[in-house]
Amino acid sequence: MGRIRRCCQAYEMVMENGPGRKLFTPGEMLTLAGVVLSVMSAANTWSIVPAKIGSTAAATYVAAYQRSAYPTSAYGLSLGGINVGWIVVLAALAVGSLLLFNAGPIQRSRFFAGQFAAGLLILGLAIRYLSLHAGTLMAMAGGIALMAGAVLRYRPEPHAP
Repeated sequence: MGRIRRCCQAYEMVMENGPGRKLFTPGEMLTLAGVVLSVMSAANTWSIVPAKIGSTAAATYVAAYQRSAYPTSAYGLSLGGINVGWIVVLAALAVGSLLLFNAGPIQRSRFFAGQFAAGLLILGLAIRYLSLHAGTLMAMAGGIALMAGAVLRYRPEPHAP
């Protein structure tokens, strides 16, 4: 009998305080979409790298019978000694980890700055290696989604009159 009473009390508390929080707010949905797009973009094609050929005869053979270039993912591109793919994935996962926390009024500006900066970093890397390939286009969309998610998620609460 005690269990039923506790369940009824919990149900009454929920009904008094109104329905619970939505599963995802629009800002969280955009952030999650940006994280997924950014992580997936690192494995897709970012550029086409021409084959390195030592002699003229070999270059003629490769041009006539073989592919003279091969697609490269973000992991094949280097920026300052680290692969671009790892930069993109680590920035996206750092933002994704922010979804685990509810920012209080003091931390909102820090969370906003971190998420917006990570989205800007991903967008900047995609623009740096700009091409019409799936990886760079997905990274641009992911960076924009992360920045828009930061704006929607951490915007100031409207004050009641």
